[in-house]
Amino acid sequence: MKRLRLSALAALLAALGLGFAAGFWMPDDDYFALRKNFEIFGAAYEELVGGYVEKIDPELFMRAGLEAMLAELDPYTVFFDEAEIHDMRLLMQGSYGGVGLTVEQRGGRATVSAPTENTSGYEQGVRAGDIITHVGARATDGLSLVDVYNLLRGEPGTTVELTIEREGEPEPLRFVLTREDVPVRSVTYHGFAGGDPASGLGYIKVDRFGRTAGGEVKAALEALQGAGTLRGLVLDLRGNPGGLLEAAVEITQLFVPQGVRIVSTRGRTAETERVYRSSAAPLAPDLPLVVLIDGLSASASEIVAGALKDHDRAHVLEQPTGGKRLGQVDRPPPHTNTR
Repeated sequence: MKRLRLSALAALLAALGLGFAAGFWMPDDDYFALRKNFEIFGAAYEELVGGYVEKIDPELFMRAGLEAMLAELDPYTVFFDEAEIHDMRLLMQGSYGGVGLTVEQRGGRATVSAPTENTSGYEQGVRAGDIITHVGARATDGLSLVDVYNLLRGEPGTTVELTIEREGEPEPLRFVLTREDVPVRSVTYHGFAGGDPASGLGYIKVDRFGRTAGGEVKAALEALQGAGTLRGLVLDLRGNPGGLLEAAVEITQLFVPQGVRIVSTRGRTAETERVYRSSAAPLAPDLPLVVLIDGLSASASEIVAGALKDHDRAHVLEQPTGGKRLGQVDRPPPHTNTR
């Protein structure tokens, strides 16, 4: 049954023009099953889209089938469309092109809650409480916050026009904002207990494991060490859903001996097996350390907490986490002719 599911998934991805590079490891019997089930699926899909009593949107119908099929596997094998994968990669890379506006829904309308200082929106006078009625020619009524943010984001250097309603202004206001490189921080706070370096107890909050997370934690740790006598550290990973495995390794090796095993990955074939070890001398090899995790901590957060605990480098104060126990890779679609 498992082979049939995987074959059907491959067939569905192929029909979508998405696919995954599996041919290099796929045994002949699996490949035969894939081709056979692809023919069955293709015939059924064509018959339903072309002959059903009511008109079917081919793209939405295929997407529904793909998501139903992925639901048979595990909670983490998911499909991202072009916009979603772009946003995910922007967050993992550590920056995105934006106009520096934080937006929330108030009364069903896209409302600016805070402009970020020194960004285009701030400098041109967009204020908290302004209602964004249009982004370009697109009305925001009925759009989700994700949709609004997708319209605001883009390549740094490009412009976007906003139409805004402001209390006390009789006519709509228009702003042409320039998208800029807006950093996405992984470390959102660091400091000392009570704000006093004399306490000796440092605190670092890590909200995600993006590309720059390792460097950010290192910089925060160095700042704490330089500000006073650092006698202990709290590493707060609560609510952190994870991110890049390499970032988890970089953070862990700040505290464990060089050369020790941090984590290993294993897949369907021997070629996918890999052991990650600490490749640098630790910055704080003996610093007393407490790691905080909760039910929303997952993936890379679990790797850091587990590795530090395994090497007797940290006390972990925890609530049960998701226990994901797997890593993910994204597979790009093959180049297809869509004419």
